[in-house]
Amino acid sequence: MKSVLTELYKVVDISYLNAIECAKIFHSKYQGYTLNPQTETQLQDAVIYLWKQLILLPTVVSGTTAVNNGTITTQSGKVLKEPKKKVIVPPEVKQRKGGMDPTYESYGWIYNVQKKSNNRGKKVGAEWVKQGCPKHRGIATVSGYYLVGVTTHFGNMGDILTIVLKDGTSLNAVVGDSKGAHRKWGSTFKDGVNIVEWNKWAPPTASQIKNNRKLDLTGWQGKAIDYMLNWGTYLQ
Repeated sequence: MKSVLTELYKVVDISYLNAIECAKIFHSKYQGYTLNPQTETQLQDAVIYLWKQLILLPTVVSGTTAVNNGTITTQSGKVLKEPKKKVIVPPEVKQRKGGMDPTYESYGWIYNVQKKSNNRGKKVGAEWVKQGCPKHRGIATVSGYYLVGVTTHFGNMGDILTIVLKDGTSLNAVVGDSKGAHRKWGSTFKDGVNIVEWNKWAPPTASQIKNNRKLDLTGWQGKAIDYMLNWGTYLQ
């Protein structure tokens, strides 16, 4: 039925909410009946259950690396073909300032702290210095991946992440700093949870968090995070 397909094609953003909307369109336009509150709840539960089984690979990425129209590679150039896990951020998690916000720590400071430790963050920092301390949008990068801080619920230091926003925008990152395991989603503020903390660029000689350099979050700021894909460690 072309009329049903026409309605479904109008739903262009990929999210579990729009998957529910498509299910409702199918029931009303194809099966021809109106959902009562009980049936609608059952439908939503079924769609959410199925949605959680999916791993969706974005085809357009606004970062400096890409999925599908590019490759996810490790430090040595090994191509990673499938993510290890998908972590969905449920709607009940109130994301600070709507989602992506400018919370950061200075990566020069992080580097100096971690180089005294024996962890994977130290290895990420060493690779950053080896590559000439690159940056993009004011964020420290390695091999084109943005360096970020997240909790261990999403990944460990050195893991490659694809961060997918609810509007379909996505970017690829490496965990440069762990926010620990005691907080599931991120650092908690009065106005919500900060899920992604940026490793803002600073020279490796930096010794404190204070950093007045520009951080450019154009196209990301204020957008809610839908889910993250974890591809495993970059350090291989």
